[in-house]
Amino acid sequence: MSALSRLTLFFLLVFVLSVPFWLIGGATDLQLMPGLSVSALAGFAPMAAALVLVHFDRKSAGEWALLKRSIDFKRINDKRWLVPVLLLMPTISLVVYSLMRWMDMPLPAPELHVGPAVLMFIAFFVGGLGEELGWTGYATDPLQDRWGALRASLLLGAVGVIWHLIPLLLSHRTWAWIAWWCLYAFAARILTVWLYNNTGKSVFAAALFHATL
Repeated sequence: MSALSRLTLFFLLVFVLSVPFWLIGGATDLQLMPGLSVSALAGFAPMAAALVLVHFDRKSAGEWALLKRSIDFKRINDKRWLVPVLLLMPTISLVVYSLMRWMDMPLPAPELHVGPAVLMFIAFFVGGLGEELGWTGYATDPLQDRWGALRASLLLGAVGVIWHLIPLLLSHRTWAWIAWWCLYAFAARILTVWLYNNTGKSVFAAALFHATL
C-alpha cells in the first residue's frame, strides 16, 4: 500500500472511530468537565487509528515504537525550543486578555488555582498525546515528505477542522465562534508542525504544545 493510501485510510479510520463518541455526546448531556462534552473522548481516535495501521505493518513492534514517541523528549537536542513549546500560547493568551481589558470588554475576574490547573494540564497533555500520536507521530512526516511542511500543516489543519465540527456543534457553539475557532486551529497546526520540526521531530513536544492550547 502506498504512503498516500495509508494516510487516506488513516483519516477515514479516525472519523469511523470517533462516531460512537459523537453519538453518545449527541444523545446525552454527559460532560468530562463543565463545557467539555463526553464526545471529546474521540480525541484518542487519531492515536487508535495510527496504532491499528502500524499493527498491520509491523505488529506489536510498530505499536510499541509509536507509543514510545510519547516520551521521546531526548529528541529535543536544543532545549531552548521548550520555551516556545510551553510559553508561546500562554503569552499570546495573556496579550489577548490584556487587549480585551484595555478595550473594556466584559471579562470575569482572573482566578488561578494551582492544584486544579496542574491536574488539568496533565489531563490535556494526555489528551494531546491521543491526538498527536496520530496527527504528528503517524501522519505529519509522510505528508511533509511529499508536499513540504506548510502544505502538510494546511492539509492536517483542514482534516482537523472538519473532524472537530461535530463536537463543536454538540457544544452548541455559534457559527461565528466556530469560524474563528477554525482559523485558530489552522494556525495552531502550522505552529505544531513548526515546533515538531525544530525539536528533533518530538511527538512529546507536540503534545506539550497541544496541552497549552
